[in-house]
Amino acid sequence: MDQAHDPAKRFDRKRFLRIGGIGAAASIVAPAATAHAAPAAPESTLVFNVKDFGARGDGSFDDTPGIAAAVKAAAGGGTVYFPPGDFQVKGEILIQADNIVLRGAGWASRLTQTDTGVAGKAILRFANATGVAVRELSFTGRGTEHVVLDGNRKYNGVAAVRFDKCTNVTVSGCRIARHAGGGIRWTGSLRGALFADNTITGIGIANGSDPGPIGAKDNNNDFAIGQWESSPNDNIVIRGNTISGHCFGIGSGHGNGLVISDNVIHDIPGQHGMYLSAPGGAQISGNVIRKVALNCVNVQIASSVQEDVSSLVVSDNVLYDAAAGVVLNIASEVPKAGFRQPVIVGNSVRAVREYGIAVNRTWNGSIIGNTVSGTGAYGLLLNGFSGTVRDNTVQNTNWNGLYVDLIGDTYSSDNVFTDCAMNTTNATAADRLAFYVNAVKTDPEITPQPVLHSDSDLLHAASPEPSTLRKCLHSSAGTGVFLRGLVNRTSKPWEFKGELLHLDFAYSRTADFSDSAHLFPSTPVHGRGRRELYGLRDPKTAGMAGSFQPGDTCWHARPTAGGTPGWICVAAGEPGEWKAMAPLAV
Repeated sequence: MDQAHDPAKRFDRKRFLRIGGIGAAASIVAPAATAHAAPAAPESTLVFNVKDFGARGDGSFDDTPGIAAAVKAAAGGGTVYFPPGDFQVKGEILIQADNIVLRGAGWASRLTQTDTGVAGKAILRFANATGVAVRELSFTGRGTEHVVLDGNRKYNGVAAVRFDKCTNVTVSGCRIARHAGGGIRWTGSLRGALFADNTITGIGIANGSDPGPIGAKDNNNDFAIGQWESSPNDNIVIRGNTISGHCFGIGSGHGNGLVISDNVIHDIPGQHGMYLSAPGGAQISGNVIRKVALNCVNVQIASSVQEDVSSLVVSDNVLYDAAAGVVLNIASEVPKAGFRQPVIVGNSVRAVREYGIAVNRTWNGSIIGNTVSGTGAYGLLLNGFSGTVRDNTVQNTNWNGLYVDLIGDTYSSDNVFTDCAMNTTNATAADRLAFYVNAVKTDPEITPQPVLHSDSDLLHAASPEPSTLRKCLHSSAGTGVFLRGLVNRTSKPWEFKGELLHLDFAYSRTADFSDSAHLFPSTPVHGRGRRELYGLRDPKTAGMAGSFQPGDTCWHARPTAGGTPGWICVAAGEPGEWKAMAPLAV
């Protein structure tokens, strides 16, 4: 194994040369405290070697009693040390002591589960403990414990490490493999935890005699790191882990102070890369998530926790090869709760089968600086939204680049939409999916009229444009639209069934509004709203091709005193009828 990736190579074995029998002392340097979660207590100078209590570590002996005896001896506060070896564990080792550390000599210290009848338990289970840690150990499960219920595979095997109602815990530098019941799990509330720099591989990747792979959409308790329950949690940091092969990557119930950063999650064959249930104050940043059966990041307000989610930040993640990138979801049984002021910024989402970024019932959200490329459906799906959509790049979407169901004013600015609505032929209600930008209002009780403010957005289509593209922008009845500084480089017109409040293109290849009835003549419209060009002759005399509308203007490129300043289109056509403006005064 490469030295840079083997904790055993990095571990300072000199610290353990003086380890002897019961009560033998060694000088052990305390670990640095994390800035985010409360750390476990510093390691004691009292070190208890499991081999001194009867464990052999030879791979052929039941080492459970010896390990349990060492744990009991260290219960007053000490370090249980596993030297290099293969330690067999039958059943579960229960630890109910505070301020205890279990440490190996890197991944060369291996704990292997041998019992097939311990479904739902763990190799190491801490109960009602505080200030405990597991470091630099390797865990191996049997990888075969599962039953089939209700058409879904339910993997109910052992976990590697489990915490029941614990506080201030750490698991770091461990390797965990073939555990059908998950890697690092907890039940009840967990308050203060650091799970860092672990490598966790489940049974979902076929390996030798393993039964994998887990079926797509299998829904069970198999989390690499996390829990299924809705118990509140506080100050949990999950950082720098590499995860694969589990039904879920990382999961957590509701709570505050959740930080998930710099993890690599890949090959999740059952459900989501991350599944979080109504977390408050959560930060998800710098993760790489790929090859996931469902969503890379799924944050849900479930029926068990019907409360608003606030202070959620999803930033600078790389997400690809999944059903969707970032999804803020609300269970159908939740009538009112939603997301307040979430920030989704700087993420890269590509090659997803459905949505790039999808949010539901979101007030004052910020969708900023994301790149979305290659979606089977929407690029940005904002289903019940108010807030800011700024500086995003969305390209190669089969449906709308931006779909926003307005529940309040929404500000769209400096976004680039390229090659959207590429394939809507097989979609339900294909006409509503065939726009670059689609602003709708579906809740009749939303008052006052919500407005989409679009400023300096760029809409660009490749040549040739897809035949599925119907209109560049569409707005439904009940909405207001304020457009300024737009660059429309598609050849498609706009369609306003909502109220057009302002229109001022920076550039547009077309001045066709599709249907003048959609302009609502009683509405004051400010801005140019018509095509402008320059030339020495009017378009008809010049033999120009293209469709023009009344009000389009061609300015004289070299105006002179006594000559016309330009021409105005007075009848639609290709290129239509044009009249010269009154001559300039001499």
